[in-house]
Amino acid sequence: MLCRCVRSAGAPRSSSSLCVPPAATARPARASSSGHPPGATARRLSKVWAIGLATFPVSQVVHIPLNALLGIGGPRGAGLLEGVPLPVYGLIAGLSAGLCEELARWAAMRWLLRKDRERGWAPGVLFGAGHGGIEAIIFGALAGLELLQLLVIQIGAVPLDPAAREVVRVALEGRQEASWWVAAYAGLERVGAISCHVFMSVLVMRAVVRKNLLWLGAAILFHTALDAPLVYSDVLTEHGTLALVLAAGLFSLAATLKLREKASAGI
Repeated sequence: MLCRCVRSAGAPRSSSSLCVPPAATARPARASSSGHPPGATARRLSKVWAIGLATFPVSQVVHIPLNALLGIGGPRGAGLLEGVPLPVYGLIAGLSAGLCEELARWAAMRWLLRKDRERGWAPGVLFGAGHGGIEAIIFGALAGLELLQLLVIQIGAVPLDPAAREVVRVALEGRQEASWWVAAYAGLERVGAISCHVFMSVLVMRAVVRKNLLWLGAAILFHTALDAPLVYSDVLTEHGTLALVLAAGLFSLAATLKLREKASAGI
């Protein structure tokens, strides 16, 4: 190993020199291209992702009671939307989701991501990945819990009358006979939905960075337009619903990349 010889001041040339390994005099580690140490950058990105993840369940604290009041998600004919035509019902259901989730996004970005390096196109993408990712996990967990409940009832762990037990048996048979594409469709639908969440998060991030609420309005309108047709899921069937979500996901991906180009150009 090469050493760097160090001689104390005033010492004769013939005196012994102290060899110092290069590591002892090495320069400190270089910062990342953003001017911050790599560890700090990782922590910053993790914070943005975690806040995006937490924003979805927090938004449901308002969204779920609001839907219950309006009568959305339950039997038709209950709540404040009793007797409302289905197209209007769909628009209000979509607007309910759009307002609750996009306003929650805006509040989180506005007050929890206050530093400049926590804002921008890339943090917006990470925020949306966290938001859409936790939604997919929650929906998957609920589906798994429902299946577990059916299995527990089927083995007789829960006392039920014969009619109710027959309903459970038919439901389990339907799950067993479902084609492989049912699970594949569910996964593809979540991929499309996450792409939409990323796009909407980038829109809301623009509203915060540029202090222009028109971008927030665009995110709310897109969310409303995405959710409103889902009230026709019985007519669309699984194929139509998947096609709708995937088309929206592809549009969202293209629009998100286009917004990146504009951001890099200073537009």
